[in-house]
Amino acid sequence: MRIRQKISVSTAVKYSGGVEIYRLSTGFLLNFLLAYLFTKEDFGLIAILLVIGEIFFSISNMGMGEALIQRSYLNRRYLNAAFWGNFIIAFVGFFILIFCAPYISAFFNSEKMTWPLRGYACIFLIRILGIVPNAWCEKNFRFDIIAKLSFVAISLRLVIVLFCAWKELGIRSIVIGDLIYHITISLGIYLFINFRPRLKYFDLKSFWELFQFGNKLLVANLFSIVSQKADVFVIGKFVSTIKLGVYSFAYMLTITIPSLVNNIVQKVFFPRFSLIKDDKKILCKEYLKITEFIAYISLPVSVGIWCVVDIFLVTFYGNKWDEAVYLIKILCFYSITNSLGGVLWGQVLKALGMSSLVMKMTFLQVIALVLTVSIGVVCNGIIGVAYAMVVYGVVFRLVYQAIINRKIFMNMFDYLKTIYLPIICNIILFLLLQLEKSVIYANVSVLWIQFTLLLFLGFVDYILILFLFNKKILNMIRVLLK
Repeated sequence: MRIRQKISVSTAVKYSGGVEIYRLSTGFLLNFLLAYLFTKEDFGLIAILLVIGEIFFSISNMGMGEALIQRSYLNRRYLNAAFWGNFIIAFVGFFILIFCAPYISAFFNSEKMTWPLRGYACIFLIRILGIVPNAWCEKNFRFDIIAKLSFVAISLRLVIVLFCAWKELGIRSIVIGDLIYHITISLGIYLFINFRPRLKYFDLKSFWELFQFGNKLLVANLFSIVSQKADVFVIGKFVSTIKLGVYSFAYMLTITIPSLVNNIVQKVFFPRFSLIKDDKKILCKEYLKITEFIAYISLPVSVGIWCVVDIFLVTFYGNKWDEAVYLIKILCFYSITNSLGGVLWGQVLKALGMSSLVMKMTFLQVIALVLTVSIGVVCNGIIGVAYAMVVYGVVFRLVYQAIINRKIFMNMFDYLKTIYLPIICNIILFLLLQLEKSVIYANVSVLWIQFTLLLFLGFVDYILILFLFNKKILNMIRVLLK
């Protein structure tokens, strides 16, 4: 059957944006509170746990979700083929993780991880059940369905994790909360769609067609996870889980808010790029427009975090996380590289059907990041890792952009013309905040008042800067907020 677009792109952005804002705010609140309840080691163990869970989920997924979205036509044969193919692989992976959990724990020198890992084996098996209906919703631009379920699931997770943490269940709190979250999402979505898997309709030919596209994305997704989380593995193995906890806390504070925009973009614009993939001129125009928007929204977040992080941590955590301040300031520069279109390259190439190229690039990504992070650890521990991430981000941002330029017939001048004004605006913002910070320090002694004043002044400063330099972006933000 031919899939029709049910809602507009702007409406899809509204739903996805609403969910991500809610996810961000509740996630930030959760981590804020857990920073009091959990130890630094707990934060490190959670980082390892989540990465391993994502690896097993990606293996079971096999890129089927993206393969379904990328196709111009879908019917029930493809939906059933994708569902049962995913489920069979996930069932095998479930038993593998159950068996390997003690050995993974031993690798990271922590017996505390064994049973949480087995809990995550159950979680990723449940997540698999929701891949096909979720892809169907995204293909149809039914982000409203996903949004409603997500609001319920996120709320349940927040309450359950906090309750379990209060009962001193440690990292098991995260496992229980994530289990309830994915049950709500993966099983609840079947209430809204007209699809029920039928084994008798399983078609090997349809599965193979999807797998031909998805298998490359499977490898690419695995490489992508390893490349994005190579720092977690290296620190967890060769430094300590306590240091990893500090690094993970710093990474969380730095990346959480900018990732809001990135997540919205990746969820909404892959289907959008898939619809316009045959017209390179329109695709190029859309790419530049989205890149500019991301830059205007994400860059000031990184600038703001850099300027207020020291006051924030002392105000809310005392001296517990002092070690993370310098790390956060370094990682802000890594966040900036993603704010300049770094999240879009994969979505464009997947929409164009170039899954082989995505796989090759992510493989190169893995090699480069493992090498840079390893060198960073040897040179200066977790600080060295943070600097390595910045170097990696700058180099690969340029490489990705060069590839995109070739595939959608865009030159580098068009890209630079798109990002130069957002960069200038945020340099001005940084200078103003540093000036205001020095004045506030000299005249205000109460920490929470210092923090509040800086946030308020930073917001006002940026609105005025945009009013002077680019009113168009202000109008776009106003429309999205409506």
